[in-house]
Amino acid sequence: GRKGSSTAPVRRCWMLDRMSHDWSEMVPMTTARKQVMAGQLNGKLYAVGGWNGRAYLRSVEVFDPTKGAWAPAPRLDSARGSFGLA
Repeated sequence: GRKGSSTAPVRRCWMLDRMSHDWSEMVPMTTARKQVMAGQLNGKLYAVGGWNGRAYLRSVEVFDPTKGAWAPAPRLDSARGSFGLA
């Protein structure tokens, strides 16, 4: 929720263990973002666009759980934040 949460972009992110229903902090993204959209495809997590505190972003990062690391993915054609992702 928004109440009491920071409005600053962050690199931190969390993962839900679907078996235990517990959240755990995972490896930070390489870029601080807010208003970012996330989605899962083929076992990888994508962080798409967002706001870095100065501008909307075109950048995309992908988290590979087998490597435990974020890597760059192809950029968006135009910067986006607070959008739908399916």
